[in-house]
This record gives sequence, structure tokens and C-alpha cells, in this order.
Amino acid sequence: MATNKIAKGLVAGGMAASVLLPLTASAGSFQLGGVDLNVTGYIRQEIGVSIDGTNTFNTTGNPYNKMVSPLRVGSPGNAGQIITNSGTCKMNIGVGCGAVPAASSGLTDNNQFNLFATKLELDIQAKFSDEFSAYVQTRVYTAEEEPFGNGNVGDHFGLTHAGNFYGIGGNKLAKQPQDSGWYSNGRLNPLEVTTDNAMLDFPSAYVDWHHGGMWLRVGQQQIAWGEALFFRVFDVVNGLDLRRHSFLDVAAEEYSDKRIAMPGVRGSFTFKNEWELEGFVQMFNPSILPAENTPYNVIPAAFTLDDRNTFQDAENALNFGFKLRAPITDKLTLQAMAVSRINPDGFVRWKDAPLASPDGTPNPFCLANSPFRALATAGQLASAQAGLHFAGACGSAFIPDVTGTSSADEWFHYAGQVRLNPVEGVSTSLDQFSGSQLVGRQLFGIPFEGNKGLAINTLNTFFGGFGPLRGYIERVFKREQIFGFGGNYIIESSPGSLLDQLIVRGEMSYTPNKKFTSLTLDQRPTERDEAVASVVFEKYQSILPNAPATYLVFEWMHKTESDMFGRLLDGNDTDGITGATGRPKGQDMFDAVTFAFQQPFPNLIWRADFAVLYDVSGSIFIQPGVRYKPSTKWQFDIYANIAKDLGNGTQSTLATIDQTSGDEVFARAAFFF
Repeated sequence: MATNKIAKGLVAGGMAASVLLPLTASAGSFQLGGVDLNVTGYIRQEIGVSIDGTNTFNTTGNPYNKMVSPLRVGSPGNAGQIITNSGTCKMNIGVGCGAVPAASSGLTDNNQFNLFATKLELDIQAKFSDEFSAYVQTRVYTAEEEPFGNGNVGDHFGLTHAGNFYGIGGNKLAKQPQDSGWYSNGRLNPLEVTTDNAMLDFPSAYVDWHHGGMWLRVGQQQIAWGEALFFRVFDVVNGLDLRRHSFLDVAAEEYSDKRIAMPGVRGSFTFKNEWELEGFVQMFNPSILPAENTPYNVIPAAFTLDDRNTFQDAENALNFGFKLRAPITDKLTLQAMAVSRINPDGFVRWKDAPLASPDGTPNPFCLANSPFRALATAGQLASAQAGLHFAGACGSAFIPDVTGTSSADEWFHYAGQVRLNPVEGVSTSLDQFSGSQLVGRQLFGIPFEGNKGLAINTLNTFFGGFGPLRGYIERVFKREQIFGFGGNYIIESSPGSLLDQLIVRGEMSYTPNKKFTSLTLDQRPTERDEAVASVVFEKYQSILPNAPATYLVFEWMHKTESDMFGRLLDGNDTDGITGATGRPKGQDMFDAVTFAFQQPFPNLIWRADFAVLYDVSGSIFIQPGVRYKPSTKWQFDIYANIAKDLGNGTQSTLATIDQTSGDEVFARAAFFF
């Protein structure tokens, strides 16, 4: 069986290569109709192998699989007492609940291939005159991990997702329609074409015009401001597309493959004193998260993120801003920027669930389907109907689903992992939807969940009566203003010393009234003024005899309100299951440091890379690697991504990497043309 799966993956990659390689025949520089053309590119196979487990946010990696979770009864302030050992269960494929027979395949948690992909990039440069030029970059990417995962890998780019809505059949997760695209045909970018596990897009397609001190670029483009490694202080214009290997590519490549290109106009003017004023206007596009049940997924698979409707509110919005670069001396350069943008990350809140599952089963939590409607008075029912968010709304954020959350323990566990408040989150999910509020509060008298014990009681009321539940959430995208200031300074000292030609870079930004996800997924975001700062030291230093200089970089980053991924620090440090309150303790600030080097060897055939990112709250990410380039046509890379949580799993940012992709080794083999 394993051999067949590997063969399928290799065949898929080979078919992609056989279709795309003929395009390389036109590579090189030539003239066509008086236009100077240069065609280059590469085709690359990428493989990433997990070496320490599975993604716990996916259905197959859920630690509550193959378990019967005990029901508990809570009392104010305590963690709840077990009242039965035959409570709700986490379904096992093909075998039901309880102990799993040794011979059962069940839900595999051993999908070792995080990455098995083929990538083609084709770059076309055209020079029409000394003033006009054009550039088009085409990218084709196919993801082929599914043959290695018993069919339990979600689609990366398509219109289906695995595991939702009673999604268990046989020994694999059934795929159901998702229709999650923001644009027609399920696309998440206006200039892409996708199938379930392949995509074609255009990271660049623009025209440049130069005249004297004027420069103008019009078309599809990325806008990369800021020069920090890992950290984004000035680099705020574009969101990130994390569908391809998340952000775990080679650290030195920064986010070049992740920034989302969009149509826009960008230009600059350089004055006689060499000061440069740059501005842009560009279409908005949200950041794109890895799809559900794919190897780098960051949202627990018991929840469905659907932000099609909220995207429509921001679909035609424009981001705009400027940056001033001012050389003061030959050693000191200052810069300032101001950007008005729709935050591409958005904030997350509870969303109305569907009226029925795809198989037509009515959702019993919806007001229109509730078996308890007859218990309500006419006035109560009318009030609940008036409170629906829109015509035909459900009135609840949940639907029964065997791959949903199945117990209070699981609820508290995952709330901590995603930095939410598991206690007050229960109350918000009920009180902000009129159907749930009517049935839960008015008809059954469920008290407000003011402490952990009462939250446990409420959760078990629903899990005990309806089984596992799927929650619905959505992102909301709002405008924000970002102001920044920075500078570079070149230190001169004794030739060859560590300080000589050391470049010191500083960047800081300030965002007033920034909107963050509420720890309870409230309809209203939490607003804070946030300051972000980074200091970077970089230089080339001769260290090894008879070898090229080593590139060294050291960075520090500080944020006042959120972590590296934009999550409120208030949600950190939760011990939901055994802790007395179940609530997060929170942290006051985020600080992280990084150190990296690149050491090329004689003849530039070999290069050693190393990068380490340390969150002072208690986690670390290490990426050692080697590049081998025997000729201009071939390049081979092998790297390791090692993430270690040094705390309780919820205290620090990088613990999320440990819980999702885990440790992996990834290799790339590229042919350039």
C-alpha cells in the first residue's frame, strides 16, 4: 500500500514536469519585433518529511482521537468532577468509539509527508526602450501529499474540504463542497487558476517606466518594504499566502514567495539631494491561511472558517501609502512611512452556522429547526426571530458533526492552543445568537458561564445531548492606519574588525486603534494601540581562511500588544484543563531575537546556512541547512525546521509551529533554464 502511494506521488510530479518542461525551450535572451526579451525560470521538486509527529490542529492529529472523554459536572470555581466514564467519544473511522482494535486503520496520525510538491516559475523580461520595460512571472504549483496520507489530507487550493458535516465514510474523510473562494470559481486571488491541489498564478505582471528621477510601475506586483528577517515592521503592504509550505521556506528568502501580489500603481521620485519619495495604490486581498486538514493548517479542524460574506464588504477597497527615504550623510539614512490599509489578517468572530448539513439533515440548533420551539411563547419567538443576523439565518454558531469538538476537555485544550478564553467564549457563543440565547438561556435556564465549572456544565449539556459539534467562525477586515520611522547607519572601524562596515538598521511602527480578535470571538473586536520595533545588525565578515566572507545578522523585535502572528498577548499562558480558572493569564509584551549566518565555500558550490529565532517567553525555532550548486543549471537544498516549546504550550508564539508542522526535514532539487 505504501509503495503504491509513493508511486502515485512520483507519477503526479512526473506528469507535471512532462507538461511544463517544454516551456523551457524558449529560455534565453533574444529579440522579437524589436523588443529585447529574456526568458528564465526553474522547475523544482520540494519534499518535506515530518520527523516528530503530526499536526494536532488536523482531524487526524487530534489528541482526543480514539478516546472516550468523560462527562464532568462543574461547580463554581472548580475544574469539575468526573461523573461517568462513558461520556462523549471522539469517533474513530470504521470502528466507532472506545478501544481501537490493533488491526484497525482508523484515523491515521502518521502522515509523514508535510510537503511533496512540484513548482515551476517562468520569468519573462521585456525591454521596449530605455524608459519602458515589462516583467511577467508565472508560477505553477502542484501539491501531491494526499497519496501519502490515506486520503485524509485536505485540498490545498480547491473547493472541497475534508472532515466537515458527518464527513466520515469507510476509512477516510469524505470531502464536501466548501465554496470558500472570494472570487469566482473558488479563487483566492483574482489572477490565479486553481484545481483541488494545483494552482497557476502571476506573482508579477507589470510595466515599468523610468524617466530622470521618475519611476512608475503599473500592474500585478508585490510591495516589499522593510528589511527585517522573520519580522515585519515596515513590511505591511501585502498579506501573506501560506498555502505553499506556510512560512517555513529558507529563512534568508524572507517572504518573497509568500507576499500576495495584487494589481496596483507604485511610483517614486528621486530629488537632486537623493531623497526619494515613494507611493502606492493597490487592491486589497486578505492573507490566505493553509487549508483545513492540510499539513500546515493552523485552525482546529473542528471549526470552519468561512469569510466569503465579510470579504465582500472589503472586496473593492484600496490600500495606499507613502515612504520617504532620506540620505542624511554617506553613513546615515532615515526613512518614514504612512500606510492606510485593510488589515489582511482581519479579526475572527463567531459566525452563523448553516441551516442544514450537505446531506440535507436539518441543523437542530437553528431557530427554524429547533425541536424546542413549541416551548417558547409567541413573544419570545418573535424576539428571537427579530434578532437573527440576516434573513434566513440559523441563529446559532454550531451544527452537529462527528468530527467536531466532543468534550469540555477538548474545548478547553484547543481554546488554549489558539490563545482564546475557553470560559467566556462559551457565553459569547450562546448570547450573541438569538436562537441559542432563546433555547439555552430562556427555555432551559442555563446560567451565564461566569467561571470554569459553569462553562463545563454548559458544554456537557450540549455534547451529552447532541454529540460532537462543529463551530463556525469568520474573519472581518477593517481599515487601519500605520505610521513608521526608521533608519540605517554604517559603522566604520579598523579594517577587518567586527565593527567595521557593520550596518545597524532600526524600524518602528505605530498603529492606533488596531482591531484584534476578541478572546471570546465576540462580534466586536478588541481595540488597542500597538507599537512594533526592531533593531538589526548585519555585515559580511571574513571568518574562514580561503573562503568568502560570512554574512551575519542579529535582530531583536518588540511588540506591545500581540505576538509574531498577530494574536493578542492577553490570550497567552492558559492551563484550561487542570488550571483553577481555565482562563489565560496573559502577557505584557512580546520580545524575540534571531541570529542567522550564511557561509559560502570556495568556488561557491557549497553554502552553509543557519537561522535561529528565540521567543523569550519560552520557545525556539532553528533552521540549519546546506545548499549545493554544482552548476548554473542545478541546485540542491536540504534544511531542517526544528521548533521546540519550552513552556506549557500556550505561553509563547513558536509553540504553535511545534503543535502544527512540528519538526521536519525538507529538500529541494531545482533545474534552472
